[in-house]
Amino acid sequence: MKANEFRIGNTVSFSGRVLNCSYHDISNMAKMEITEGKISDIYEPIPLTKEWLLKFKWFEIKDGQFIFKDNNYLSINEDGCLYVENNYVANEDISFVHQLQNLHFALTGEELVLI
Repeated sequence: MKANEFRIGNTVSFSGRVLNCSYHDISNMAKMEITEGKISDIYEPIPLTKEWLLKFKWFEIKDGQFIFKDNNYLSINEDGCLYVENNYVANEDISFVHQLQNLHFALTGEELVLI
């Protein structure tokens, strides 16, 4: 995990608590990475699970397949394979909550927020 993977507003685990990253958090991550070489002792990515998808307004349309906000524009399966309008986009990088948040923002220009 590297500091440059995170954006302000990303959801991470900070000393065991769920945290939405602020500018201060991102700055701390970068400083820790430079001085200590790793940030995973304090900040940890949150694994993407069905529960997290539901918290972010994704709806399960069939076993293990989710769509975003009742449309088929964005869908994801439990293996982390993301599709845009039924075209395969990515799979290996969508294992954590912050990665889904970043990709969602890149594709839609909107933040993926908790309900």
